[in-house]
Amino acid sequence: MEDLPGDLEKEIANRSLPKPSKRRPNWTLLFVGDDGRTRSIRPFKGLFYLFAGILMISLGANVILYVLHKDGLKETRRRTAEINQLRQQVDTLRYDKDVLMARMVMTRTRALFPSEHNGVPPGARIPGPGLPDRYRHFSIGSERKHGSGSI
Repeated sequence: MEDLPGDLEKEIANRSLPKPSKRRPNWTLLFVGDDGRTRSIRPFKGLFYLFAGILMISLGANVILYVLHKDGLKETRRRTAEINQLRQQVDTLRYDKDVLMARMVMTRTRALFPSEHNGVPPGARIPGPGLPDRYRHFSIGSERKHGSGSI
């Protein structure tokens, strides 16, 4: 008699197992409409990886640009603060100029028309109403020296 199980074992040992197909899994995106029809997008996986790659590249570029221009941003902020400080100084100097021009006009008027000032001698200290305290020390006819006064 024949030994069938033994022959089968030899036959099976000689044969290799079939390899499973290495088919790549595909992703499919399905859209279902209100009418029940479906629409599919087959290359969804590729589109997903494409958009993810573009996102990563743009994020990397943003980080690199931020690192490169961080010092420029600090310099811009510093200059903006300096410009604001200089604008305040310009406003203060304009106010100082206006006050001194008014005092000059008053002095000139008193020098040209001394009888109209009712006994106020030329060179007297006249604190004007509304003048800041730092201007009350000026007497009529005095000159402001460069470098005096605070800004």
